[in-house]
Amino acid sequence: MLVSVSDRPWRQLQIGLSAVVLAAAQILVMEYDTDVPQFSEKLYLPVALLSLLSAGWVIIRTTGFPFALTTAIVAYFLLRAALTAGLTGAGWLAPDLPLALLGLAAVDLLQSLPRLRWLVAASIVAALESFLSAIGLSSVEIESILPWTMAVVGAALVAVFVVGVRNRAVTATIVLLLGLSFALLTPEPASAHDPGQGPSFGTAALSVQGDGWGELTVTVDDFRTTATMAGRAWLVARRAGQTITAPLAAGSVSRSGRATGRISLPRPGLWFVYADVSSSVGKLEVWLPISQDFTGTINQTRPLYQPTETREWSPPQYLFAVSLVAIGAVLVVWLIVCVRRVPTSGATRRSYTSGPPPSLPG
Repeated sequence: MLVSVSDRPWRQLQIGLSAVVLAAAQILVMEYDTDVPQFSEKLYLPVALLSLLSAGWVIIRTTGFPFALTTAIVAYFLLRAALTAGLTGAGWLAPDLPLALLGLAAVDLLQSLPRLRWLVAASIVAALESFLSAIGLSSVEIESILPWTMAVVGAALVAVFVVGVRNRAVTATIVLLLGLSFALLTPEPASAHDPGQGPSFGTAALSVQGDGWGELTVTVDDFRTTATMAGRAWLVARRAGQTITAPLAAGSVSRSGRATGRISLPRPGLWFVYADVSSSVGKLEVWLPISQDFTGTINQTRPLYQPTETREWSPPQYLFAVSLVAIGAVLVVWLIVCVRRVPTSGATRRSYTSGPPPSLPG
């Protein structure tokens, strides 16, 4: 849609559509912003940077007024702020505010550095994201962000010298950020994958007690199911590709219908804590989302279900997946071609002097 209105002087519509483009780019990392990552947090920053830079390029290529990207960033940020206020007021979990996105405005502000502005903007976004993570305003762990921040800021530093920019303040700032990244570097986390939820076999009561430091005492009882509990039970905690396991009281489920165990959550953030039990129909489990710093007791009756097991794909499934990837690649190439055909000079754009611009909804 931005391409179709790129040669029309409908600034309000272009701003709205540009904000939508940024929103679409942010969807790729929304699971991290809502603190429920299924995949490793090491993927967050490269995916976020790639999607934001791509969205920024599309916006600049398809809009014909100064500071179009900055205006779209402000519009989208205000939308997210309103969404956060609404969700928080309703008592629901709100995603992180995209404060690091503001660094992308450097693309508009550094017009005098056409060969560097995209890389500098990427380094600012990465540095802001690391800073926000360090002070607790981002749900992504800083050790997952810093290696990428170091790489991007380092590339920007090299580019500054190669291109020949002699601005000492810019160079000193980048050197300082790079040094800070090295100083705060920590080991990488492990990886795993959540198998998912399968058929339901009733309910079970799950009780979790937390001490605020990641130590949880978990009790599962009141099984209401047609399946027979075999006795063996264990705890599993998952977050961002990391899996922690701990035993529940062995054999207690078959005797008393109750099992209790302790598990330690090593990293801050929201964890998915599962109680797995053996039964006559196979492994069954219940789960609760628990923050690592949770203090107090929570009691809930949860669905008791059979987890989905990982299976090898069949040849038709592989063929279908490859076809989807190929279609997606063709669409991306087509989009790039369409955007590149949009004139970037005001002199080459068609002039529209009549007809009111369409109004934005709301």
